[in-house]
Amino acid sequence: MKCDTPLNIVPDEASAQVVIWSNPSLNLSEYDGEKLRREKPGQLHGFWSLENAGYYPQVREARENLAAADPSAFDFEVTYKTSSDFPIPYAYGFMDTKKAALPFEARRQDKIAAAFISNCNPLNNRTEILKKLIDLLPDQIDSFGGCLQNADSDKVVQQLNLNPLVPGQPHHNLSRWEEKMSIIGRYKFTIAFENTNEEDYVTEKLSMPFNTDSLSLTSVQFAKFKPSPDSALNVADFKTVEELADRIKKIANDRALFEAALEWKNQPFPERFDEIIGWGKIHEACRIAKFLRKEWRNPHALKQERYESFYQRLNLTTP
Repeated sequence: MKCDTPLNIVPDEASAQVVIWSNPSLNLSEYDGEKLRREKPGQLHGFWSLENAGYYPQVREARENLAAADPSAFDFEVTYKTSSDFPIPYAYGFMDTKKAALPFEARRQDKIAAAFISNCNPLNNRTEILKKLIDLLPDQIDSFGGCLQNADSDKVVQQLNLNPLVPGQPHHNLSRWEEKMSIIGRYKFTIAFENTNEEDYVTEKLSMPFNTDSLSLTSVQFAKFKPSPDSALNVADFKTVEELADRIKKIANDRALFEAALEWKNQPFPERFDEIIGWGKIHEACRIAKFLRKEWRNPHALKQERYESFYQRLNLTTP
């Protein structure tokens, strides 16, 4: 981990200034912040989770306790929420958003969209929308995940020669991540719905298409995570799935429309999107270290007035 601020990860909890409690292994009923603050006043305790509150109720409970200043609550949170003390956006740190896009002609002309979805029982209507799009766009959507699967990723990698043999070099087997990235980059659209419409819960399902210049089909919680309104299609903007399918077909068959949707690559990023990209490039442990030295703070975090008590408890002298 790179960090330009002094940072020491220690294996012994007793000697740490900051202790991170990780979900989903955490049993929230075993945590008593009030007791810990009394017994270990010189130590801060934070809640960490990349999992969404819809599937892990303890995430919602931990956040609500903190927002309500419950005496038993954690001192701070490290979650996907942009209003958390240390937001951890999925996979945005690896993005190379300024690299040249694959030409329109180099993308699949016989297909329109790719989907990598494994959970067929989401907390929203993702499965129903995907099924209807597959019906409305016959033979145009390749579903590679366990949900509504109609395509084989290994066969597509071979068909499109996405992992060619290089003479004189050992053959590299693609990781699942590399395989998905290479496939997505050849489709004009990627179905990027999450398994819940939880605010700010946006995973690599969005950052992967952005990095490969495939246009995403998204839901409402993606708004602040997009570099421009035209960089993805929001399902909520369409009255019916039929209207959405018609728009997808129109863009997929019109080079000018498709390239216009990628024009964000040549424009300055909106301030909020640029901020999210920045969070992804600095590990949360490094941001915590910077926070303790008063070098970093999330301006969107809730109840920031409690921070001064952190410095007092740790007896920190900062620059």
